[in-house]
Amino acid sequence: MQWKFLGEPVCLRAYQALHSLGCSRFARLSKAARAGKTGPPADIRYLQRPSQVTSRNVRGEILSYLQSVYDSTAETLPDVKDGTCEPDEDASVELLKDVATCDQDDYAVSLAKLQQVSAFKDSKKKTNQRKRSVTILGKDGEVRYLPPGSMKEYWEQLNCQRESQKPISFAFFWRVWYQEFAFMKFRSHSNHAVCSTCLRHKLLIRELSSHLLARKEQVKRYHGHLRDQYLDRMTYWSLRGESRLRGGASVTAIIDSMDQSKTCLPRGACMKSKELSNMQRPKMHLTAVIIHGFSIFLFLSEHDQAKNSSSMIEMMSYSLTMLSKHCLLKHLSVNIQSDNTVREMKNNPFAKWMGSLVSHGIIRECSLRNLRSGHSHEDVDQCFGLVATWLAKHARQAETPGDLLQVVQGFLNNADRPYERERVAVQLDQVRDWCLACKMSILSFNL
Repeated sequence: MQWKFLGEPVCLRAYQALHSLGCSRFARLSKAARAGKTGPPADIRYLQRPSQVTSRNVRGEILSYLQSVYDSTAETLPDVKDGTCEPDEDASVELLKDVATCDQDDYAVSLAKLQQVSAFKDSKKKTNQRKRSVTILGKDGEVRYLPPGSMKEYWEQLNCQRESQKPISFAFFWRVWYQEFAFMKFRSHSNHAVCSTCLRHKLLIRELSSHLLARKEQVKRYHGHLRDQYLDRMTYWSLRGESRLRGGASVTAIIDSMDQSKTCLPRGACMKSKELSNMQRPKMHLTAVIIHGFSIFLFLSEHDQAKNSSSMIEMMSYSLTMLSKHCLLKHLSVNIQSDNTVREMKNNPFAKWMGSLVSHGIIRECSLRNLRSGHSHEDVDQCFGLVATWLAKHARQAETPGDLLQVVQGFLNNADRPYERERVAVQLDQVRDWCLACKMSILSFNL
């Protein structure tokens, strides 16, 4: 067979080069011509590959999953050391070292070491090949910490959620995480209680590593548990948003107490001395009541003050009395969100107190809501984290409860809470015995 270009005979290689045809493309064209086809075969080099569309869809699915994890599980609870420093020392907050150094997981550290070794070996070779690397983008987002764990656990949950679809590779999942959610990190350990249901599922998943079907079922149940607690949080968020609108029909309040290790007295540089280093200092009680859309109250009480249902009723009564200055309570539906503990509010005295308010016509209706045990950290706990940070900076020299109360009031004056304009720090000295529910009356409502 002879090949000609503009009437001049040429060889096969010259003919292909003059027409900018490769060997495979020329073979397909010649095969189609011999078969008598009227048109050339499609050039797949200029067609969009289906894998690229699938990759974008999977990337969007990963981003949606990580956003839900960021909103439901990740928390902004700084672990602050309650230490006393010299007055001339740096006033920056000392975070725990393990939290500050947990920017990357084990997979990222191992990959970085392999890249360093590979770069050292490739530096001795001259090559024109382009190097592929992961670019960690500096996305703007609030740094939040996930409970102690690994990225692999969330990758397994996502694949379990996809069910019959093709599983996502861990390398692609890790790449999307570090490109879009670099501000979502892991805690190396946590001082807060762990959900017993989550812990049981994790232990079973670890023990069933050789049984794939049983392991998959446990991962599915674990994901279902996390989905249920996320729905509980969404219910609270919905009530909180309705209260912030200040429509006058519903008000949502949340109440919780702070860790007592952050409010020890006295505080000062002298407490570092050897004679006072082992001193058992009194620990103050700090309780917050946030009425969303209206006010925030921080109650400070002595270490010997009983922390029971009577003290919680006293603080809620004070908060409702202050709320009556802004709206009519008899037309309100009050929703109270509290910690999942029986000692303080999840008991009969508090339920009788709520019933007495409704029966005497003080409020229209009242409800007490509790999140699942181990998943009860909410915006009030994040507020406590900011309070602990403020105390570590501004309460280095505090000897009396009055000094600590002034520092707490300073925090409220500078707090970034646009919805709660009324901010009061109250020292709780005395608590009435509210457990005698049969003797409650309207006169005992106001302080």
